[in-house]
Amino acid sequence: MANRTRQADRLAYDLSEQTDVRVEVSYLGGAEWEVRWPGGPTLARMRELVGHSLSTDTVYPGLRDRKLVYTRGESDRAWAARAVAAHREGTLAPAVAERAPLHGHSRTPMTRDWSPEDYAVLAIVEEIVQNTPFPDRASHPDDEELIEQLLKVANGQRREMGRLLLSGNLHGHAATPPDPSGPPSLRIVRDTDDRPGGAA
Repeated sequence: MANRTRQADRLAYDLSEQTDVRVEVSYLGGAEWEVRWPGGPTLARMRELVGHSLSTDTVYPGLRDRKLVYTRGESDRAWAARAVAAHREGTLAPAVAERAPLHGHSRTPMTRDWSPEDYAVLAIVEEIVQNTPFPDRASHPDDEELIEQLLKVANGQRREMGRLLLSGNLHGHAATPPDPSGPPSLRIVRDTDDRPGGAA
């Protein structure tokens, strides 16, 4: 067990060096180990990096037959940054309008005052966050002010951030109209490479 723990620590260090985020590899119980990191690379990219390390490196023999559980942390800042980017591109409101009817019966006793639009915007932005490398980064310099304003006014509450963006109540920030020739869509903003510097 001690040897496997050392290998896990080494793997965490190597992954942190490759991704420029803090990666932790810790024991959960039985045959399960958790790979945890805050934002940064997508889940698919982290699986790829871990798989490559375990298959090509000889220093992790004790981890190759273990079950790895992947946990990517998500911050309110990342949620706000992705929501603002979609708002600026003019894709957020049309996508919410298209998705909201699917959430007409989603209310629970805890969310009885939620609208279908509340559920829709949360689901849509969550999907963008999950598929965007380093989602907390502003996609455009002009987004930064609105991201900070949104977090402050809504106190980090995602439902409130979504409502503010959709209502246009944050003065001075208008969405770019979507292309009327095509259906509403959300464009995931991707780096050329998941690493901070882009492709080498």
